[in-house]
Amino acid sequence: MAIRRPGFDECYQALPELTRPAQFQSFWNSVILSLKKVPLEPQLKLRLKRTFARESLHDVQFRSHNDTVLSGYLNIPRKLKRVPAVITFHDYLSDFERVNESITEPLSQAGIAHLYLKMRGHENPAVFARPTRSKDGAGAPTTFFLDQQGQPFERSFGVAIILDALRGVDFLRLNRNINHTAIGLMGRGLGCVPALFAAAFKPESVRALGLERPGPVWHEEWLQLSQSPLAREWNEWMKGRSAQKKELREKMRQIDPVYLSQEISCPVLMSTGLEDAEHPALPGFGLFNLLRTEKAMQIFTDEAQDPDHKKEHQQQVEFLIETLRTKD
Repeated sequence: MAIRRPGFDECYQALPELTRPAQFQSFWNSVILSLKKVPLEPQLKLRLKRTFARESLHDVQFRSHNDTVLSGYLNIPRKLKRVPAVITFHDYLSDFERVNESITEPLSQAGIAHLYLKMRGHENPAVFARPTRSKDGAGAPTTFFLDQQGQPFERSFGVAIILDALRGVDFLRLNRNINHTAIGLMGRGLGCVPALFAAAFKPESVRALGLERPGPVWHEEWLQLSQSPLAREWNEWMKGRSAQKKELREKMRQIDPVYLSQEISCPVLMSTGLEDAEHPALPGFGLFNLLRTEKAMQIFTDEAQDPDHKKEHQQQVEFLIETLRTKD
């Protein structure tokens, strides 16, 4: 069956008519309270070989939901006190292109720290490959959502990565070199979901939000339009007419950021691609149209405009720098 490809006019007018799930706030209050009982146990290890006169680079670890240890790196400009910081959240099974060159270095030159967090389960670079499934099942793609079938929803992968983002903000708040009231967030694809939740739940710290090709948002539309491995995995996970599957589909609404759109208070820059088959534009437009804060959008009419995402990253980073400098 052919996938519908909405044009610009349909995307521009997209406006979800949504009713927040009845237990939405109580659910998140409960899981956040549970997270607070887990000790953070932050660790920073200086990478001596990559420490220069103008910045210091640390490998970092801290504990999060389901007793998982998250890892990444923190780059902090030196000889400056209480600098703003940006946390980045990459896409599902896909890392940022040239993250050091395109994000870390320009932030550092602007006097802004960068916390790069690896999405849980993505510590091994092999996860970022997208192998073709063979007849014997070898080389099957990684499926973090499907792999947790039968787990309580509050322990699911989708809930966990959102709590990981809140934990990342808490991690920066403990660093005396960081201005924890001037934190920016940048997400791509699935990474936009934890970024959006963190912006809504931590408004006292998060002052800028960059969203590249957001998804999954507005689940009803996204699941029909996206041709990504994640969409295939979700459709497989939720298909069926059993009471259990119906309950799962209802619970999945708890991790749809459209229900938090009215609570985002910081400036937002979103980018979408009208021909992006994996990150369809219409759900992103729907979210964007619900936002009630200062906002702007980059629109790429075809994928040949910026095949390596270089321009997209550059404009997102420039937006974060400008906004955080204003708030600093």
